[in-house]
Amino acid sequence: AGAGALNSPPAGSGRLADLATAAREGLASARAAPIAARDAAARRARAELEKRVGPRVVSTLERFVASAATNPFALLNPMPHVARASNGTRAMLFRHKEALEIVAQGVAVLVVWHGGLTVVASVSSLMTSDASATPSASSELAALGFASVFVILGTSAFKRRTRVDIDSAHAMLLRRVSAHAGLREVLGSPIVGARGNARVALVTGGEWRKDLIDDDGEKTSDTWFGTRLPFFRGQRKRNQKTTWRWRDERAHLAFPVRGSRCSGFVAAEVVKRAGRKPMFELVAVDVESLNGRDAHRVYLAGGLRERERADAMVAALRVPLGVALGEAYDALRAGDARRAEERRIEAAAKAAEAAAPKPLDRGGGMWPSERAVDTAASLAHGAKRWWGRATGRLE
Repeated sequence: AGAGALNSPPAGSGRLADLATAAREGLASARAAPIAARDAAARRARAELEKRVGPRVVSTLERFVASAATNPFALLNPMPHVARASNGTRAMLFRHKEALEIVAQGVAVLVVWHGGLTVVASVSSLMTSDASATPSASSELAALGFASVFVILGTSAFKRRTRVDIDSAHAMLLRRVSAHAGLREVLGSPIVGARGNARVALVTGGEWRKDLIDDDGEKTSDTWFGTRLPFFRGQRKRNQKTTWRWRDERAHLAFPVRGSRCSGFVAAEVVKRAGRKPMFELVAVDVESLNGRDAHRVYLAGGLRERERADAMVAALRVPLGVALGEAYDALRAGDARRAEERRIEAAAKAAEAAAPKPLDRGGGMWPSERAVDTAASLAHGAKRWWGRATGRLE
């Protein structure tokens, strides 16, 4: 009995433990309350600031404050700020590239138009000895048409000289594969594109870059800034200079083909140098065996260096094309199209139901013709009452 009494907890100890636990929880919640209130106030302030200036400005301010708190001297380094501004400008120009092209074409049309009018006015004043002569409306319209046609044709010619036309490259590759006697024998004639016009293309280049060039003309590194301060990394050597270079547009193209016997996979690398026809630096055709497990590669173009990187290029281009041509992807796209059509039908039904007149027991009104008749009858009744009060017949 004595041992049991020693081992048993004293009376009221459970109540004291509960009180101590409750006290600790209350103290912890009291300590966390200011932190929660501060976080809630910060979230409200952030939401209000995003509403006023936008989320991008708020994130920029947060990065600036965090950088100033961790390393204030890093703010004195101008190169990260210049690089960030340059990257932001390039991203903005890339996002709005088509709109900027349209604006540039419009400005070019105005410049050519007014330049043509000035030339016509100068020539006419010299020929007629009348400096006050002004072009007529027909001359202005003719000059506007000429400027529009000139700018459109010039833009098209510039794109044809500097850009890779994916459709044209795809057609040229398909003709080249079809004209190969060995591939016709293995794949079977005719050789056509599998799954219609399915293809994957990766386009790079087509821009001006500022490069570091050695005296012997070999490019050493790329830079977006012509000035390199001596206390920053990557400073320029004495035998180097910077120059602007046009980076030729290069496209990596891949698409499946099939013949009467078996199928294949075509991968090519095409580069467009200014003023020249597209040049295929690499054309590789993977011919699948009849069992579908093995493949044999046939090179139609390409040197040793291009063939060394052919495996990596073909493997990288097969992944997105395989995903896009897979049955799961087709089912997903079909499901998305079906759900979009269902949403469209449901929205059209709701709009038609909202536009249709409702019966009176469902809170609706009258038909448009009935409303017109009722309005006319109300106006006639109001006119009769007014006339009756005016003549004294209606008290």
